[in-house]
Amino acid sequence: MVDDVVVDDVVVDDVVVIDEFIGRRRLHLRGDVEAVEPGRRLVWRFRKLVPLPARLSLELTAVPGGVSVRHTVTPGWPGIGRALDPLLRLYFTPRFTADLDAHVRTEFPLLRDYLRPGSASGTDN
Repeated sequence: MVDDVVVDDVVVDDVVVIDEFIGRRRLHLRGDVEAVEPGRRLVWRFRKLVPLPARLSLELTAVPGGVSVRHTVTPGWPGIGRALDPLLRLYFTPRFTADLDAHVRTEFPLLRDYLRPGSASGTDN
């Protein structure tokens, strides 16, 4: 069951549903909140039917006029599972990495506009 996520009150074990195209790949999965530092950091572990060996973290830093967001995807298994990490290169190819970077550069400015309609681009979404 997917929990309702309240932006002002995100807690560990909340869930976000991700349905995005990264380049030609469609990512349709869940992100289970693993760590929260309100106003600073949010970490999700990806999941399909089982937890996947990848995490997404957003690190937030106040800057004049807004917030800087650092987006990091960390693939890999913990412990002895690290022996299988080279297999992840089959999925996290240089092309996928470039597509993910392009996706973030496109989507984050749109996110700003959704969170603060009329800002920056002057559009109300």
